[in-house]
Amino acid sequence: MSDDRLRTTRMLSMLVERRLANRCMVWGREVSFDRCTPDERRVDYVGFDPEIVDHGIRATSLEFGRTEFYEVKSCMDDVNSGHGLTFYGDENWLVTTPEVAERMRTDWRLGGNFGVLVPSSDGSRLRRFAEPGFMNNRRTRSAGEILLCILKSVRPMIGASEMGGSSSVEVD
Repeated sequence: MSDDRLRTTRMLSMLVERRLANRCMVWGREVSFDRCTPDERRVDYVGFDPEIVDHGIRATSLEFGRTEFYEVKSCMDDVNSGHGLTFYGDENWLVTTPEVAERMRTDWRLGGNFGVLVPSSDGSRLRRFAEPGFMNNRRTRSAGEILLCILKSVRPMIGASEMGGSSSVEVD
């Protein structure tokens, strides 16, 4: 991987991690699904935030919670590699550069079950480039399965999802 591509991937990943720390109670990187099967898939980032009911977490909070899937693609070679673009969540996002996003738009490769996020002009946050084609997309995996896969991921994180609660704790 070239130095520019590596730098871009790191920058995009840092922005995704910041977003997840602010939006999701539990999240992980390199989350695998269907391990040890021919259908095994690895997702760059997956986040989960339970549904808060009456200011607390109830039994239904898990299944009614929100899952977010993020795939990071730093260049068109990444997009075309055949790896990634696995989206099982309620919200599914491709995170890339504005140049790659524009190329995908001109090639008519947007509008599926994922939206596109790109860095803001100052590089401090992610902004929406394209909305998902199917809003309110419901996940295709149970919350229990997704949470288990997050906890088994390379470095699962548990942190506050309240506004301003960007502190996360790595799980051993």
